[in-house]
Amino acid sequence: MRLNRVKLYFIIIMIVITSAIYVISCGDKFSNLQPKDSIIKASEKLKLVKSYRMNIEAVFTIKEVDQKLSFTGEVQNPNMMHLNGDLMGMNIDIYQKDNSFYIKNPLNGKWVKTDDFAFGEMNDILKTPEKTLEKLKDIIEKAEYLNDEKVKGVDCKVIKFVPNSEKIKELLIEGTNAEDVDEVQAVYTLWVGKKDFLIYKMKVDILIKDNSSGNRAMNMTVDLFDFNKKDVVVNFPTDLPK
Repeated sequence: MRLNRVKLYFIIIMIVITSAIYVISCGDKFSNLQPKDSIIKASEKLKLVKSYRMNIEAVFTIKEVDQKLSFTGEVQNPNMMHLNGDLMGMNIDIYQKDNSFYIKNPLNGKWVKTDDFAFGEMNDILKTPEKTLEKLKDIIEKAEYLNDEKVKGVDCKVIKFVPNSEKIKELLIEGTNAEDVDEVQAVYTLWVGKKDFLIYKMKVDILIKDNSSGNRAMNMTVDLFDFNKKDVVVNFPTDLPK
């Protein structure tokens, strides 16, 4: 009788341990993914989101002079974005549709259509996050998990990655000034929800070493929120140029 009780207790203990291992393995969806694979999966997940809001805070440093940029906006997939904010004391209004940008001239109030975001090599970085990551995923050289953190109460896996310096240079630097650039250093950090694989935060640090016009740097943080909320809609002005 006593032996049967011992067996029963043993079985119960084994069931509890097995269940705990199962729950833990299911809870950590990153356990079987390499950091690079997690980045790709998070990028793909963001493409499936219908819409979201984001805040962008950035500092451009050119010839040791800082230029601050602060934007709020909405993204509606596929490839539609609206940003409004402040750049060096000027109110800037920007719309993106596919590969075209519409920028409102703060001096005369007229819209200008362009395929360049007017920030030169930062053009590709300031597009919608999923479009940026789509271009970057094939040139990741190193990626690692950092300590987990919370973003606005959401448990997140933190992933840091470094793209290949030559390939990121090709991506960011175009035109005749490319030969003057010695090196491009870039570090990206993503905060990815542990339960839903959504990107809640992205940090970008870029240094461009340029012999002719001096070094340039950008430090940018993007916060993403209000995923799939019905009131997040990009309404294009009727007077945009065709």
